[in-house]
Amino acid sequence: MPEHKFLNTHPRRLAVVNQNGCSGCSGSPACASICETVTVRGAAVDAIRLLNAPESPFYVCLVETHKCIGCGRCVPACPWKTITMHPYQEALQIRAMVSLPILMTSGRPHPQPEGEKS
Repeated sequence: MPEHKFLNTHPRRLAVVNQNGCSGCSGSPACASICETVTVRGAAVDAIRLLNAPESPFYVCLVETHKCIGCGRCVPACPWKTITMHPYQEALQIRAMVSLPILMTSGRPHPQPEGEKS
């Protein structure tokens, strides 16, 4: 099974941040604050990180796919509407298209489930 911090398998859907529109909420991202309120087995999920992006005038958010449980609470929290939910495999593909290149190496990618190819 894939390695996930909270789940025994990958979630059915994942959150994706379009980093071309993310402003990081001036260093206090609403999505990350909401994500930290979600708990699984007594631990905060904290699947969204704020990262310095040299290509962007702002810090931007990145969903750590090995932590995201697919709850979707981050979507309505984003004032810029840059977070969307997608089925797992589709999310991995979309994430690659809307993430700043330098940050794709910063976020730990979620491993592919056994028997599935990207």
